Amino acid sequence: MRRWLLSAAFAALGLMVLPLATAAGATATPDLSSTASPTALTWLAVQRAQLTAPDGTANDNFGSTVAIAGDIAIVGAPADDVVTTIAPFANANQGSAYVFVRSGQSWVFQQQLTAADGAAGDAFGCAVALSGETAIIGASGHSVGGNANQGAAYVFTRSGTTWTQQQQLTVPDGAIADNFGCSVAISGETALVGANQDDVGTNLDQGSAYVFTRSGTIWTLQQQLLATDGAANDRFGWGVAISGETALVGANHRDVGTNADQGAAYVFTRSGTTWAQQQQLIASDGAAGDRFGYAVALVGETAVVGAPFDDVGTKADQGSATVFVRSGAVWTQQQQLTAADGGINDDFGYAVALDGELALIGAYWDDVGSNANQGSADIFLRTGTTWGQLQQLTAADGASNDRFGCAVALSGDTVIVGAYLDDVGANLQQGSAYVFPTDGVAPITTASVAPPATQSGWHAAPVTVSLQARDALSGVAATDYRLAGAAGWTPYTGPFSVGTPGVSTWEYRSLDAAGNLEQTKTLTVSIDTSPPATTVGATPAANSSGWRKGAVTLSFTASDALSGPASTQYRLAGAAAWTTYNGPFKIARQGLSTYEFRSLDRAGNLEPTQSLALRIDSRRPTTKAFAATVRKGKRVALRYRVLDASPGSGKAKVTLKIYAGKRVVRTLKAGFYTTNVTRTYSWRCGLPRGRYTLKVYATDIAGNAQAKVGSAKITVR
Repeated sequence: MRRWLLSAAFAALGLMVLPLATAAGATATPDLSSTASPTALTWLAVQRAQLTAPDGTANDNFGSTVAIAGDIAIVGAPADDVVTTIAPFANANQGSAYVFVRSGQSWVFQQQLTAADGAAGDAFGCAVALSGETAIIGASGHSVGGNANQGAAYVFTRSGTTWTQQQQLTVPDGAIADNFGCSVAISGETALVGANQDDVGTNLDQGSAYVFTRSGTIWTLQQQLLATDGAANDRFGWGVAISGETALVGANHRDVGTNADQGAAYVFTRSGTTWAQQQQLIASDGAAGDRFGYAVALVGETAVVGAPFDDVGTKADQGSATVFVRSGAVWTQQQQLTAADGGINDDFGYAVALDGELALIGAYWDDVGSNANQGSADIFLRTGTTWGQLQQLTAADGASNDRFGCAVALSGDTVIVGAYLDDVGANLQQGSAYVFPTDGVAPITTASVAPPATQSGWHAAPVTVSLQARDALSGVAATDYRLAGAAGWTPYTGPFSVGTPGVSTWEYRSLDAAGNLEQTKTLTVSIDTSPPATTVGATPAANSSGWRKGAVTLSFTASDALSGPASTQYRLAGAAAWTTYNGPFKIARQGLSTYEFRSLDRAGNLEPTQSLALRIDSRRPTTKAFAATVRKGKRVALRYRVLDASPGSGKAKVTLKIYAGKRVVRTLKAGFYTTNVTRTYSWRCGLPRGRYTLKVYATDIAGNAQAKVGSAKITVR
């Protein structure tokens, strides 16, 4: 079997946003407030156009390669016989490429591209790529000088509606059968061309790829790319892709270990004007004959590599495609993609394309119904880090052996798929390409709140809510929101504030330009701007003087009406560190001490510091009396002292008692006095002459009675 398609490589393409159309065809701003509640969405890609060459004939193989960028599509026909003015008046298999442009909802033919020096067997159009208004076309069979099949690539640019050849690209070290131009890619001012049969040193058909850059209108060779571990028959350059400063090159005949033709792909990055290999990519489950690297696609930090002859389970050559992602300078396998209905010899992964979160994989030998080898293509969407199959595409008029899916391209909301053996009318294998406008996926809206909530989900102040909607296909048309339960929706025009304390739920959704309405999402905003309140319990209670004569048990109770208390802290006043309250605790510190406490709620509101003064004196005082001599009827100063350990309550109630033997003959109430100071009590003696005993009794203001009664002799003369 002759396979014209060697590789399809595509540049990173931007999104195209289609406006919603009114009945009259005019555009209108979507009104989400009147939109009914959305139902479950399914991917929808409807065939809109079948592209054919206006001069197509049998065996042109139109659709062998395809590329699309915005409103421009190019379709290669590498077996097209190009009419000449010289006998035999047609160059067999010279090849051509056809440009189509989108006008409204239709695609119209704009121009046929051919090489200025085209010749029979050139296979011009065996590879095509687009970037803006620049196209690059491969002609791997072109003879350069006397080198048959050395190959060339041609750059065309558009001015207005006219395409002209800007330059032919060849390489100075080109040789016979290099197959230069078998794959092409372009990104801005940089082009990448594969030469998968280039002999490198003594390694036959090791293959290489060449980077060209444009300055003004002149393209110059920048560097030849080679695999650092290249070997004979690797066919490095079979597929190429480029995105910015990164290039991806497939080597689908690369032997990995003992696995012949397992295949590999190589990533190169450019620094300044120098390219260096960054990493070799291989499939984690690679096996002999997989031909991994047959087709490659690259956008930003994501790469897709096809392995059309991978055996999936027991299904030989079902095929697969593997997605890799880059973090820093390291690429890791993210997921292997296979068709849900994959079968033997489907060759899934023969062609691959990538745009944003979408991947398109061709399975050009897939049997569709009873049509053997009709072919199909599958669309996959990435959500987070997981890829899921959205839809399988087939041609509405598909037939056996059309080979639909031999080439695929993807740009924003549009898919184009080649069917290079499609019979058009009576022209067998003329080939065609199919355009599918695709957007059946609703936008994805995310909500963010600033400042961020605490770990518990609460905010201590009013917040600003921002809604960000994205749609990888037709683009976001509108976003709206409302307080849950409200009747109407509010169009989102920018961040909005939420400041009412309490818990509120907000609903939001977005509509894309294709009319897909996102399922309503909710955002809960919890606001608490008030600090908690803390009460303290101290047992036992203080006496009337505010003193306690034993240890005190403290307990704290915090309350918060909204977010709830998160923690309570306490400390001795003046201490540097706070202690987290975990339950009632005892304090036996003597004297006057002040404890500070405060609570924090789950929103982060900190209560102003409160304080509690504790007076504890658990030690009993002692007393001392001093001897005295007095004449009957005369006044005398009775001296005494109350001793109390410091710190303590510092005051005591004193009573003096005079004994005659064991009998109290006088009781003198001295009152409250400061402890640890010698005091006097003036008393006029009315007792008969004789000897008496003075005893001093004291109870401190905390309630502790003296531990020892002081006594002394009183003599009355």
